[in-house]
Amino acid sequence: MALSPTGAITTASNGTGDDNVHFANTLAVMNDLIEAGKYVEVLAFPGRGHGVSDPPARRVLMQRVTQFFLDNL
Repeated sequence: MALSPTGAITTASNGTGDDNVHFANTLAVMNDLIEAGKYVEVLAFPGRGHGVSDPPARRVLMQRVTQFFLDNL
């Protein structure tokens, strides 16, 4: 999860098959941010585990993380 310096924009990613950070926890944090009036962007990776390690999904994740920092720093 990454938070912009102002705390106004948040991005999170989660593999739905992650047994360390359950997807339900991501949804709970997402809901809390929505309740607080914050914008939140979530990238869900179906069936992926904690590392989102397969090359196609990893590439998408790294591209989005890079773009998040370029847009918000």
